[in-house]
Amino acid sequence: MNTTRRSLILASGALATPWTGWGARAQTSSLLRIGLATEPTTLDPQFYNLTPNTEASGYVFDQLVQVDPEGRLVPGLATSWRLLNPTTWELPLREGVTFHDGKAFDAEDVLASFARVPTVQNSPSNFAKYLSKIAKAEAVSPHLLRITTAAPYPNLPSDLSQIFIIPRRFVGASTADFNSGAATIGTGPCRFVEWIPGDRQVYARYENAWGQKSAWDRVQLQLLSRAAARTAALLSGGVDLINQVSPEDVEMLGRQEGIQLRSVPEPRLIYLALDSVRERSPFVRDREGRVLDRNPLRDPRVRRALSMAIDRAALAERVMAGQAVPAGDLLPPGTFGTHPDARPDTFDPAVSRRLLSEAGWPDGFQLTLHGPNDRYVNDARVVQAAAQYFSRIGIRVEVETLPKSVYFSRLASNSFSAFLVGTSSAFGTGALGMQTYMLATRDPKALLGAGNWTHYSNPELDKLVHAAITTMDDGERETLTREAGRIVMRELPILPLYFGFNTWAVRRPFDYVPRADGCTLATATTASS
Repeated sequence: MNTTRRSLILASGALATPWTGWGARAQTSSLLRIGLATEPTTLDPQFYNLTPNTEASGYVFDQLVQVDPEGRLVPGLATSWRLLNPTTWELPLREGVTFHDGKAFDAEDVLASFARVPTVQNSPSNFAKYLSKIAKAEAVSPHLLRITTAAPYPNLPSDLSQIFIIPRRFVGASTADFNSGAATIGTGPCRFVEWIPGDRQVYARYENAWGQKSAWDRVQLQLLSRAAARTAALLSGGVDLINQVSPEDVEMLGRQEGIQLRSVPEPRLIYLALDSVRERSPFVRDREGRVLDRNPLRDPRVRRALSMAIDRAALAERVMAGQAVPAGDLLPPGTFGTHPDARPDTFDPAVSRRLLSEAGWPDGFQLTLHGPNDRYVNDARVVQAAAQYFSRIGIRVEVETLPKSVYFSRLASNSFSAFLVGTSSAFGTGALGMQTYMLATRDPKALLGAGNWTHYSNPELDKLVHAAITTMDDGERETLTREAGRIVMRELPILPLYFGFNTWAVRRPFDYVPRADGCTLATATTASS
């Protein structure tokens, strides 16, 4: 992607709103200014499944099935969905919907969108996994879609919520076409106006939107990657809304007259992934710095020792300033497929040292802990804190944190031994979604394990996951998912740390309806008259 600082203008000739500085509004009748912690890597809605990208796509494009602020699946371009038999779904489509250029939407646009997904070049996180269970999709009529799955598959509606619908004529469009604005035309609440990578995105209200319309003529999303810069911009009146409020700023902003805080628990697990597969792991060494022939992370006793060395309560309270909850499962308690008895590992350094000794490492070893420094709230500080906990049980730890653009590229090439990651499940899939994405054995053909960064593999777990994803009975599927979860918590290929909060700060008279998915959308922002 071309990331030079140049204006990317919609081919139709829409004019950009000039950025007029923090102290003044541009001359529009209704402008909403948002300060964002991260920006999209692309405007191609089918290129890279990343929250900032999904957020940007939500301004312009729609899905057949959408997710409401509470994380529930609701009708989108499909007015409903129902099973005709265990493998056949029928979805009536909305009539009278038009794309931003005035062309009518119908089932052929859906089929074209499905057809393009697996052909997108160089996708680091291909959306094809969300269509992998579909054996056939057909247009019964212009506004009736029928989907047949290869086997019973209960999570199809959730998977469809991940696919944004594009006009059929862009089935062959490149990612560059979307990034330039030439193909950035959808049925969503806003029209694309401008994207200057590293600076801002600008959108205009689509007057003929079928669903909830933006209350704003123009929305300007300014990249402010530093938390302090976002807070300063809000306090000075330079922006109306900011996302990813720093935990350290929550208390201070809460005392400010004219500022409102809006928070919601985040269903994203922040965890440490451990290389429990390779005999020789690149960043596991003896105490003199030599690469070990025997990887201690392969031993479940060592992994348990590392888990019990972490004081998750202190991590949540001190490092995250109380804006997190310790994790003992893949998703928060009460989520579909989580075990009711799951608890975070007890903090007990003495037991950790005993387990290391039992595993044959009484003097510990050397480990490099990697993480991003600009992706998750306080991510670099969390990595440093984990390193300090490990050092107290005899592990000599080096820390390397990297910008997300570098970090995730190295992560995808299996370059680390122990590293910080955050993962959330597609809404509607519960813990099973986490298991299929980050813990099932990597299977490119079945599109399983796409986020299994350590290449962990357990046949017993795979058997349960494969059974669960084809089980239509909710009770039986949850039982299978819980059994798989027990294996994960016993084996500990990952160390769950915490679930954070998504927190926004907004200036009165503006207000914001917080979303469980963490997206910051103009349609969720209101202002009193």
